[in-house]
Amino acid sequence: MTGNTIIHIGILDKFIPSFVDVIQKEYNNDEHHFYFAGNQDSYSINEKAYFTHLHSLRQLAEKRDELLAADKIILHGIFSKDIYWLLSENPELLPKTYWMIWGGDLYKAIEQKNNSDIETKIRNKILHNIGHCITYIHADYLLYKKEFNCNPQLHECFMYMSNIYTDIKLHKQNSPTKTILLGNAATPTNHHMESFQILEKYKEQDIRIITPLSYGDKEYGWQIAKAGKEIFGDTFVPLWDFLPIHAYKRLLNDVDIALFNHSRQQAMGNTITLLGLGKKVYIRKNTGVWDTLTNMGIQVFDVEHFNIDINESLEKNAKRVRECFSYKTYLRQLEKIFTHH
Repeated sequence: MTGNTIIHIGILDKFIPSFVDVIQKEYNNDEHHFYFAGNQDSYSINEKAYFTHLHSLRQLAEKRDELLAADKIILHGIFSKDIYWLLSENPELLPKTYWMIWGGDLYKAIEQKNNSDIETKIRNKILHNIGHCITYIHADYLLYKKEFNCNPQLHECFMYMSNIYTDIKLHKQNSPTKTILLGNAATPTNHHMESFQILEKYKEQDIRIITPLSYGDKEYGWQIAKAGKEIFGDTFVPLWDFLPIHAYKRLLNDVDIALFNHSRQQAMGNTITLLGLGKKVYIRKNTGVWDTLTNMGIQVFDVEHFNIDINESLEKNAKRVRECFSYKTYLRQLEKIFTHH
């Protein structure tokens, strides 16, 4: 490898194809090399990209010389023990490693950090010694530093296109029914059952509760769908299928209120899109997401004071979101990371 070389590593997920597209469109492809494992059928990558699909991240051991020669290694989340083993066996890679914190990877590591098994000890050591981290949730960065007694250099970045506001040229259907989006995935951190208690007093009103369950734990999702139907009947609409992006944005456009009762960073793409559309979004006040958005001058509402009234004019709020989470800002952030020495 010659010149400035950046190697991207991770497990394929819904965020990755559009990230690869941005690199192809805006940057020098010769500098970026992608090594990803995971279900290639579910996440289509443009063949022109410098993209290598691995059967397993264990194959990264065969790329040791390339990793050593690279200028930067960007980890798109750390959900695989194979990455920890790789960095443990090649600690010289750590100073030039940049961890894009997804949230679930950080919180899982914190939850398990006091376990006594060898894998946990290796993970704790790696997280203590990684040189750089990438996030725009400042509270996650502070939590990472505190929990792993470390001081990585922070690079603020929106990370993926899902966190960038893009205009949606759709007209909202006029309907007396208030559409409420509840959560973003079939994961316990959505606190669906607690949210049902919040919403139950409105069940006799003209509402519709849409609950995405296509992503996460299917068994948990079935339990939530069953409980939702028992409480709300036909008012409750579980969303089981992944929708094409345009169809999903049309759904978000028809939402009136979102209830994101997450206990940690989650659903940021949904949150940003809904706020940019001028929707009323409720989140927990004691989360890093609350701090991040309010520090930007963006108005969100506290789940503890949930109601289905929409009396506020949120157009100024929407304008602020569009300014903050712009594609131009995103490219500027990426450029700073890619050229950082």
